[in-house]
Amino acid sequence: MRTKNIKTAIIAVITVTYSVLLIIFSREVAESVHKAVTTCLTVIVPSLFAFTVLCDFFVASNLYVLLSRPFEPVARYIFRIEPELFSVFLLSAAAGYPIGARLIDRLYRQGKTDKKTAENMLCYCYMGGPAFICGAVGAGMLGSFTVGLAIYIGIFLSNAAAAVFIGLGRELPPKRKRQKRGAVSTKRLAEQEANLHLSVLTSSVMSGAKAVFAMCAMIVFFSSFSAVLEGIGAFSLLSGSGRGIARSVLEISNISEAVKDASGKGAGLESIPILASLLSFGGICVILQVKSFLHKDILMKNFYFSRLISTLNSYLCSKIVIDIFIRQGKIQAMQAGSGLFSGGGVSPVPAVLLLIMTVLLLSNKMFDSDI
Repeated sequence: MRTKNIKTAIIAVITVTYSVLLIIFSREVAESVHKAVTTCLTVIVPSLFAFTVLCDFFVASNLYVLLSRPFEPVARYIFRIEPELFSVFLLSAAAGYPIGARLIDRLYRQGKTDKKTAENMLCYCYMGGPAFICGAVGAGMLGSFTVGLAIYIGIFLSNAAAAVFIGLGRELPPKRKRQKRGAVSTKRLAEQEANLHLSVLTSSVMSGAKAVFAMCAMIVFFSSFSAVLEGIGAFSLLSGSGRGIARSVLEISNISEAVKDASGKGAGLESIPILASLLSFGGICVILQVKSFLHKDILMKNFYFSRLISTLNSYLCSKIVIDIFIRQGKIQAMQAGSGLFSGGGVSPVPAVLLLIMTVLLLSNKMFDSDI
């Protein structure tokens, strides 16, 4: 009881102190919050909302099973997970940081995966999407889409390596027989399933909106926290990219400050693996978002440990990718408008994935009973 009282007192002191600091640095906090809200409206919502809705729809409509089928050998024999779960890995890599945790949580709540599998998959279904890493960071901040792509590939390979390592000690998942449906009126069945999918899409839009709002709310709160730390001089001992790195560890959208020294004027390509490590870690703000999406039964101790390993692994993987493709002159880097695409820093990867999803949705296979 005494320990509990001490903890309560400490929390109360911290809360009151923080409230006072918010008043003292109200101008700085207001400016930081305004910047965060602008970031949410111009970056987070445009890049994440549609993907969040689509990912929810894939799980709720069981289309995630269809998406996984071409990768069944990889899922079963390399990742050693249920084949239908492989699409969660793909969607998390395409959509962005908290989406993988959200999908894992939904599957666990629906009884489609067990606790241990959920905790293991959480370790490697976590990374920034190509729209953010290749577009915003690569083309937008570094002036090269292909450098962003090198960072993205390095992080992706790091996560894939983690998945393989985690799966080494697991038995092969049992094969499941696909069920065949009985003779039913095709027209009537199509109408029923079309109505069902329309209802699922509507609920997915509402669920996705709530999820994106929660992400933005966390980002805005952390912007106020960062402003207070700035006000009391917590970053005063740091300068240049060091200050940007510290702010990025808190909230990953601050990586623009860490990028300043990697734009070709400072350390250049030597700083790219550091950016990859920061993007792999994702920031404390994103980690708390992940925590908010998970069922209380899903523990995060493996996830926390994996962040440390993946941060180092992403550094090494991105360094290898850069050495192979950029230093050897196969890709021109660090010049505005260079690389594969120079159209305003927009990544084509989400558009390609969206096209694939559209084909799946329009395919007659979506009405098969064995989905």
